[in-house]
Order: sequence, then C-alpha cells, then structure tokens
Amino acid sequence: MVRWAEVAGRRLSSGKAHQVLTDPTKYERIGHGLYRSLDLPVVDTDLVEIAARAPKATLCLTSALAWHGLTDEIPRTYDLAVARGARPPVLHTSVTFHRFDAATYAVGRESHPLPDEPVLAIWVYSPERTIADLFRLPHRRDEAVAATKQWLRGRGHTPARLLEVAQQLPRTETALRNALSILA
Repeated sequence: MVRWAEVAGRRLSSGKAHQVLTDPTKYERIGHGLYRSLDLPVVDTDLVEIAARAPKATLCLTSALAWHGLTDEIPRTYDLAVARGARPPVLHTSVTFHRFDAATYAVGRESHPLPDEPVLAIWVYSPERTIADLFRLPHRRDEAVAATKQWLRGRGHTPARLLEVAQQLPRTETALRNALSILA
C-alpha cells in the first residue's frame, strides 16, 4: 500500500506524484490518498482501507460473524465499532459505524493480519463477543441464535465461554442464558 503523502514527499512535484499513482497499469486507488500496486496479490481493498484509515475501529456484528465464518450472510456494509466519544474516520468504502461503551470496548478485541498485506492488521471482535453483542440487540436475536448454534458446533466451544464474555457486558447475560437453555 502506498500513501499519496509518501510519494509526494520523495521530492516529486504534485503533478508527477499524481501521474505515477494514477497510472492504471501500475496502481489501483483504494481510498482517498491510498493506492495499491497491481503487482501484489488480489485482496479485499475495502479491508485494506479500513485497516489503514481506521486503525482503532473494530469489525463487529454481522461483519465479524462473516469474518469468523459464522454466517452465510454477506453484509451490505461493513459494521465497525468505535469507542463512544471517538470520532469515526471518513472512509470511501461502505461502512456502518456503531458506538460502543469505552469501558467495554476492548473486551474480546483481537488483531488479525490482513492476508497478503503483512504491514496491516484489522481489529475484529472475537466470536464470543460478537454473539454476546447480538444478544444485546433485541431486533438481532434470530441472527444471534443462528450464530450461537453454528459456534457451538465448533470443537472446544462451550456455553461457559460465551457466558464469561456476557458477564462483562451489560444487558447480555440473561438473554444469552435463556437462549442457551433452549438450545441445550
């Protein structure tokens, strides 16, 4: 990934930097001021932009389920969590920002390197945190139950692990316990 500022800072005029980066045989524009060499393997450029422009944001809800393979749904937009009080960045890609309580923002937050982009990583909530968050939203309970069923099929996944995370988040444990008692 190449940033406009990096190229323009190499003693090139703005015109020459523009000429170099807009060459369609060498670079692809992936966001405002972000370019990627066409010589590199194909990647999801939306995730590259998110990792570069929103390094403190975290994939959550349906986007996190898709990342962990717990849903067949393809999200129309990326669900990104930011800590309440933080200003969400402006992105070219289609994103829905969700504001999470700063006190619980770090619970279940994991860094994952982007494939074929070794210098970039993206933050994703763990499957347990994602499922717990879905149970906090009454209009997403069906999605939460389906993800819970899928997650419990995995090796070593137990209801106790889900409940550990649920105890750290408000308005979660009761709904999750009720669902687990029905699923068991």
